[in-house]
Amino acid sequence: MMPRGVALRAFKKEKHTMNTRTTKTMKPLLLALSGALLLGAAPHAWSQEERPMRPRPSNESTLNVSGQGETQAAPDRATVRLGAQAQGNDATTAQNEVNVVLQAALTRIRALGIEEKRIRTENLSLFPTYENQKPGDQNTPRITGYRASNVLAVEVENLALVGRVIDSGLAAGINTIEGVSFDLKNEDAARSQALERAVAQARRKAETLARALGMHLDGVVEVTESGVSVAPPQPMYRQAMMAMDAATPVQPGEVNVSASVTIRYRLAPLAPR
Repeated sequence: MMPRGVALRAFKKEKHTMNTRTTKTMKPLLLALSGALLLGAAPHAWSQEERPMRPRPSNESTLNVSGQGETQAAPDRATVRLGAQAQGNDATTAQNEVNVVLQAALTRIRALGIEEKRIRTENLSLFPTYENQKPGDQNTPRITGYRASNVLAVEVENLALVGRVIDSGLAAGINTIEGVSFDLKNEDAARSQALERAVAQARRKAETLARALGMHLDGVVEVTESGVSVAPPQPMYRQAMMAMDAATPVQPGEVNVSASVTIRYRLAPLAPR
């Protein structure tokens, strides 16, 4: 039987030898396993990267066309602008005269059923008038009086009342009519229709050109809206002088809405028959 110390040393030596053998045996296996993991991970790593987009073929054919569309709509709102001007020796006199006329006009217009919120004041002004200077006169111009003016803007949704609003103002002493403008309370439907017609015209033009080139449309590449414009009518009106109780005739006409677009189409050759 070995002494205890000798046996312990022999055991440690044998353990060291086994560890060394295990390390030498496992090292190639670990290296091979690592390589396999790396090879297996490469495709996965590539899939996480952002792959470059396929470039557009340099020989791709495109066609740019423009289209215009128009539509008309009956206006459903009018704005009447009525005013008064007066001149006096002093500012107070001129302004008071204008105020009297405007107050009388307001009373008559409200009596037609026009709401207070539909009436607003525009272009209130007061300025001095001067004497005519003789040529070569170096003196400061002398004030000879004052001129006052005021304008009311009346929004009318019942277009049948437009002429009566004008006549009510004239009966109250209004001496300035700045005009009548018509518009739409909501332009969205008319704008959409004009855009649809513009797109339809652009497509018809593109199809005609494509056929002439022996090709066909292969999708839309880009669309640009060039704008939508709304042109209110410019009505003509005159005071009815034949009968004092006849309303001033006003014809609203139509609001014209126009739109334009530019579309770029992709072209492709026609399939052989």
